[in-house]
Amino acid sequence: MPLGGPKIPVGALPATEMPANNKPQGHRWYRILARVLLAVFCAEVGGFLLILPWHETWSQNLFSGTSAQWYVVWTSPYFRGAVSGIGLVNLYISLVELSQLIRGPKT
Repeated sequence: MPLGGPKIPVGALPATEMPANNKPQGHRWYRILARVLLAVFCAEVGGFLLILPWHETWSQNLFSGTSAQWYVVWTSPYFRGAVSGIGLVNLYISLVELSQLIRGPKT
């Protein structure tokens, strides 16, 4: 007989007789807080990146004044649209996190 007793194959015990350490843990407060903070952070960054490229102060900063070539890229509607697209992705991540938090844990 091997040390530690006989080996029990996985799935041999019914779910009601599984050891306590194999049962799924509930959502603890720090997991919920982390998801809420992630959702708030992504929403803030997403809103910022969605709106700011189209504001008049977008072209008045350190990056746009570096060189003439960079100013052309910085003020391009395509570049502004790409930055706004990243903002939309952040807003989507925020909504997904909030919806999963509202639905609760999967059982």
